[in-house]
Amino acid sequence: MPTTPTAAHKPAAASHKPAVTSAIPMGPDAAAHEAKKKMLNMVIIVVILFFGGAGLWLMRGQFMDDDDGGGGVVAPGQIVWEKPREPLPMGPYTLQVFGKAKPFVQTDKGGGRRGQQYYLYSPRGVPDDGTRYPLVVFLHDEKGMSDGALTLLQKQMRQALPAYVLVPMTKAKKTWAVPAKYHGQEFTGKGKSLAGKWSTKVYPASKQTLNDVMNLTASLLSKIPTIDDGRVYVAGCGEGALGVYGILANYADFFAGGVAVSGFWSFLEAGKLKNSPLLIMHGTKDATVPVLHAQSLGQVIQQVGGTKVIYQEIPDLARNCADTRLFTPTVWKWLFSNKKPSLAPPPVVATPRDLQPEGYLEMQKPPSPAQGQTPAPAPVAVAPAPVAPAPVVAPVPVVPAPVP
Repeated sequence: MPTTPTAAHKPAAASHKPAVTSAIPMGPDAAAHEAKKKMLNMVIIVVILFFGGAGLWLMRGQFMDDDDGGGGVVAPGQIVWEKPREPLPMGPYTLQVFGKAKPFVQTDKGGGRRGQQYYLYSPRGVPDDGTRYPLVVFLHDEKGMSDGALTLLQKQMRQALPAYVLVPMTKAKKTWAVPAKYHGQEFTGKGKSLAGKWSTKVYPASKQTLNDVMNLTASLLSKIPTIDDGRVYVAGCGEGALGVYGILANYADFFAGGVAVSGFWSFLEAGKLKNSPLLIMHGTKDATVPVLHAQSLGQVIQQVGGTKVIYQEIPDLARNCADTRLFTPTVWKWLFSNKKPSLAPPPVVATPRDLQPEGYLEMQKPPSPAQGQTPAPAPVAVAPAPVAPAPVVAPVPVVPAPVP
């Protein structure tokens, strides 16, 4: 009986695919031809990469400030946006509490435009009766973080001390402020640390951003009538503390007080700080800026007549701007207890390139009382409960420089 052949007995199907052979023998001429083709392809790739890179280099000016060395060509009227050092300065809570970042554009006389971003919290759940609220300008640290701003926005604090909270942002290659000159005794002995290295850094005016902070603050005051211009405060930690010192040294008439944590400043400018309510806080284990510097700075301010400075040490605190012992309810209550009379129009500060806030509306001075009318009495300030300073370890004697 015939049997069905198994797969093993099936004859192999004949292949209809011809064997692959070289149509052109690879002789000397053929090899040279292939080499030329490869060389031509490489030249084409290099040309594409070169001109593509040049195009990207030209376009980078649209996204980078000239101060970054971008040197790009920017179309007239086009905004050059500065990339913030940290886009979420309050970490994951940034968008949840503040919402999206807001743009701020400044225009120079030649039509050049520079854009920055900032966060602004507005009081919520408060009566819409025209009540004016404080404004706290919180300057981030060297990492770009503003953790302390969140302490003012906890539920209990929002109810007890409703306020506007402004968190500006600067770029990595810029800083808030640095003194123009040092006394020479700021970083002696244990002070020869990283802070001493910072003190020798040279930051031209174009790398310092206090002018931007002032322009932004002035712009908000002109647009938001419920901000109390007599209760504008500044606070910061680390690099942000340098901004606090810089602001109070140059715009003391504009800010009602400040809190500087883990910062340093020049003894030469103690006279400029003596009239501002200022709380200096420092950790005893700060290895970046030794506590001795903060002690001495507070003493020098007092020696030149400063009666509104308070110094407070935090035991066993290293450099940690997010520590919960820093921006406590007591600190905020003390800061808000300081108030100035209603101010004249806030200064609009020209940056090195004469930048002005776009759309800035100049505030008018309050009208003088009509003849025969009695001016309204000034509000009576409630005596605040001062922050009790921690015991101060006697620092190395510091000889203050003469204050002009």
